[in-house]
Amino acid sequence: MAEFKLNLTAEGVKLLTSALAGTRLEFTAIGMGAGEYSGSAMNLTAPVDEKHHLSLAGIEVKNGQATLRSILRYSDLLDEPYKWRELAVYAQNLDTGEAVMYAYGNAGDDYDTIPGKGGTSFNEKRIRVTVAVSDAATVTAQIDNTLIWASQDDLEKVNDVIPLTHTVDSGIHIFTGLTREGLVPIQFSATADYIAGQTITIDSVRYTVALSSGDTPSGTVWKAGTKQLGLCDSTNQTLIIIQSPDNVPAHNVDPESHPDIRALLSNHEGRITRLENILLSDITGNPFLITFENLDGLVVTGTWNQAQARMEF
Repeated sequence: MAEFKLNLTAEGVKLLTSALAGTRLEFTAIGMGAGEYSGSAMNLTAPVDEKHHLSLAGIEVKNGQATLRSILRYSDLLDEPYKWRELAVYAQNLDTGEAVMYAYGNAGDDYDTIPGKGGTSFNEKRIRVTVAVSDAATVTAQIDNTLIWASQDDLEKVNDVIPLTHTVDSGIHIFTGLTREGLVPIQFSATADYIAGQTITIDSVRYTVALSSGDTPSGTVWKAGTKQLGLCDSTNQTLIIIQSPDNVPAHNVDPESHPDIRALLSNHEGRITRLENILLSDITGNPFLITFENLDGLVVTGTWNQAQARMEF
């Protein structure tokens, strides 16, 4: 497994210094690369060979360190595999509005291999990166709500669950009853199917839906009549559904779910059918299997090559 020791870059030192003086420190992304580098991170402004630039799924700040989370999905994979040596963290320069490389690490020969598309069972890889900040700094992150997933720490907090009321009006899923702010465990009895992309509101505030697995919601997320458990993130206006056994059957049979897997299965089914036709079908009328070894009844002009069983002109 790749081991990264991240060090601040020159731009990172500037941002942290500004943060200690009262400027907000805002992280934006995580970079993954294949470049080889053994010098000082202070001399770099970007990875040597960046392959992926990932949005952030979450952040936790504790004891002068910020732990950032992101997800590398199957759909993000490149056509060819690569050696994952580089890890970078980006933050916003609030003066210029540009994202700069805050910290950098290189695993050298202790790299991991990131597979290419096709011929792999890769589903997703969850990335965690911890960088130095300061207890005195105000630290935030630009979060991509489509990537939000509940960590184990989040799930362990589900011990004081708030019941929400679920109704549907004109295609809008309406929830009421949220009595706390922050990351709050909730439960509700679904009164209607929820299809990914439909609008939901909680106490008149519009929210987006995410899954605790980190998967992008698709197809039927929950069915009417099922009991649902989740986490309500009022800071990011996100309802994180903890996938229960009630959700799985409806999700799996929905034709809109698992598009990558369904595309692979469709391709493999076609190839298997062709192989079965070649190996198992009793095909006797293929004209390409007929030779000139028997010339009875044929009138031709040319020279018969007995050894090659062919007519030459």
